[in-house]
Amino acid sequence: MEKRAIAISLVAALLFASIIACGSTPEAQPSAPEIEEAEGVSEDTASMDEPLPTEPPAQEVVEEAKILFYGVSVVDPDEPGMFYTAEEGKHLVSIEVVIENDSGEVISVNPLNTTLIDNQGLAYMSELGSSENLAQIDTLDLFPGEKIRGWISYKIEDGSVPAKIKYELDMWTGEIIEADLSQLGSMPEWSPITPVLQFPGLGETSTIAGYSLSALSVVDPAQPGVLYSAKEGVRLISVEILARNESSSDTLSVNPLYAYLVDDFGFVYAAELGASDLGQIDTLDLAEGEAAKGYVTFEIPQEHSALYVRYVTDFWGDSDPLVAGLK
Repeated sequence: MEKRAIAISLVAALLFASIIACGSTPEAQPSAPEIEEAEGVSEDTASMDEPLPTEPPAQEVVEEAKILFYGVSVVDPDEPGMFYTAEEGKHLVSIEVVIENDSGEVISVNPLNTTLIDNQGLAYMSELGSSENLAQIDTLDLFPGEKIRGWISYKIEDGSVPAKIKYELDMWTGEIIEADLSQLGSMPEWSPITPVLQFPGLGETSTIAGYSLSALSVVDPAQPGVLYSAKEGVRLISVEILARNESSSDTLSVNPLYAYLVDDFGFVYAAELGASDLGQIDTLDLAEGEAAKGYVTFEIPQEHSALYVRYVTDFWGDSDPLVAGLK
């Protein structure tokens, strides 16, 4: 029995080794199942084996909304004004810039947010009110579609050359835009805007948060007053406005400096105090049911037309403005 068991075991071992050897060679693998599997594949599944395209399909390109910053001209050196403090080895330079809000948000404009970089990489802070003749860019908010033009002055080292201006949009995020001063004169040709802000026509009333504003009349051009010095290429426009606290328990502050004029190209202008002999609107607070009427005067280029006036209803500018059309 023992010899028979050993013989059987040897036969089984030889048979098992033969099976393993046959399975390890390609010739021993049946091809029929592969053919059957291929015949059963659908056309949709078979298309997955086609080579993938080397480039993604074309997509629609959407232009990103931006805040644009242009250098217009440089006066170097500039004539210092009464607020300029002279320093040996340095002089005053003034840069004319344009800031255009082509984004969907309100942005703040302030010359203190700028830094001038010269050709040596040296950085300079702005010098407020330091130019004798050039009007400093106004400190205000720009609504979508609006733009502003004005001058920013700096005290720089003698012999240095202004290279660029950096503008900090948001002190919390550190977002910065730049104007390359080597590209002066490369601004686009301005076109009349389609206003983003909605407003009624001349003589009609806009209302927000219980306050209302109307532009009653426009004097264009307005005659200069004794406190205004005439300038070439610009004119005065005086707008008679009526501001009213219709129904708010909070007072409405009335101040000509809270009013801004926007022209047909989207440029924004701050009020020129005492520029006209027309009765300037008073500075006061209006309780519910009270109103104030008077003129606000602005200086705009000869070739531009007044489009609308917007009025800030609170000092911090957190609320939407009142807007009155001038046509």
